[in-house]
Amino acid sequence: MQFVPVLSASGQRLMPCHAARARQLIRGGRAIKKHDRGVVYLVLLARASGERQPVALGIDPGSKKEAFVVQSTQHTLLNLQADTVTWVGRAVQRRRVARRLRRGRKCPRRACRPNRHARRGRVPPSTRARWGLKVRIAQWLARYYPLTTIVIEDIQAPTKPGKKRWNRSFSSPRGRQAVVLRGAREDYCGAYRRRLRDQGPAGGGGAT
Repeated sequence: MQFVPVLSASGQRLMPCHAARARQLIRGGRAIKKHDRGVVYLVLLARASGERQPVALGIDPGSKKEAFVVQSTQHTLLNLQADTVTWVGRAVQRRRVARRLRRGRKCPRRACRPNRHARRGRVPPSTRARWGLKVRIAQWLARYYPLTTIVIEDIQAPTKPGKKRWNRSFSSPRGRQAVVLRGAREDYCGAYRRRLRDQGPAGGGGAT
């Protein structure tokens, strides 16, 4: 890791510093090193605030792998690659088979209830799991990087006349993403941008 995230003494996210600068701060007793799931970051002991630059988080979804990039105006701060959640569809299928076997037994059971989630804007479990992973990683990175923007590579498959199943599955991925990410956008992005608008983003470097 070439750039190390920096937190102030009050917990404020500052601009990351170079690894050589991080070693100087640790040797001088001005910061301590901590770890969180593979990410090494510094906590300054005396400095309570500092200047920050715009930092963006880029997300590149994929069928097997997903990429996360934390980028400032001048440097690439972090590159991550995560495995896409692919087991949910099989788990739902096994659950359906177990449910049908259970309800087919000749034993006392509750009366069958109708599907209460049908036709209510329900997001498929596999889609919710894939985008839920992106939300969790974005929230984890937001603990240590002063993120101001989150960018997601979006796709839009063409519609085909007369192909109902194709059009229903691939014509509006943007709408499904909006449903899944709505909670995280309200909780994190909106509150963080409002805080930046009130304080005003300041340009500058990392820890000194």
